[in-house]
Amino acid sequence: MALPLPDWHASLDEMDATLAATVAALDAFEATWTRVLEEVPSVSNEDRYSRLEMRLSEWDMRLAAAAELAESVESELTERETVVSRWRELFEGWRSSLEQSMKPAGLTS
Repeated sequence: MALPLPDWHASLDEMDATLAATVAALDAFEATWTRVLEEVPSVSNEDRYSRLEMRLSEWDMRLAAAAELAESVESELTERETVVSRWRELFEGWRSSLEQSMKPAGLTS
């Protein structure tokens, strides 16, 4: 039985062509990537630090605003709780006086 050398050679030629195309694509990618990296402006550590400080101060302002809002909500809830408590006291007094006035005179305990 003879070895299928022509088929093997054809397969090897196809692999060589695919590898050559892949290497060409990688070379083009590397050239593009190198150009992109050269175009990226370098940022100094001082610039990074100042941007970070600016972002942190923005967060501090947001947190302060949130704290003020939470404080105002808490104050409003406390005020409403006080009003409801007063209303309950008045209602209980009114109900108690009604119950007392509706009792027969001889059944007071």
